Formats: sequence, structure tokens, C-alpha cells
Amino acid sequence: MKLPRVSGREVVCALLKEGFFIRNQRGSHAQLLGEVNGLKRLVTVPLHGNTDVKNHRQSLTSAHSTPMA
Repeated sequence: MKLPRVSGREVVCALLKEGFFIRNQRGSHAQLLGEVNGLKRLVTVPLHGNTDVKNHRQSLTSAHSTPMA
């Protein structure tokens, strides 16, 4: 099954809907900070046009599974 192509902007919008906020944007990357299950998460999303979902999978996974140190 081929995964759809999404933009970094779409990933950022999805994270904003989940309660994250843009902490910083430098160049073509945005850093979002949010809280999931009482733990803070820092997520970096590349904003390089449309890319495969697999390229954004790490951003989405870290948003929900890896606590910020």
C-alpha cells in the first residue's frame, strides 16, 4: 500500500489541533511543544514541501511516545 504525500504544514496543523504550539521556527524546520499524558513533548517538523508520510512518521511518533528530557 502506498502512503499518501503530506506537507510539513499539514503535519504542523495536525499537531496544533492536538494541543501543541509552535515554539520556534528556523529555516525550513518548525519546533512544536506540547503535552501528552502529562509529559512534555518537543517535536521538530521539516517544512520541505510535500513528502511521503514515512518521512513525517518520526515527528508524529515522537509527539506521542518520547518524553522531552
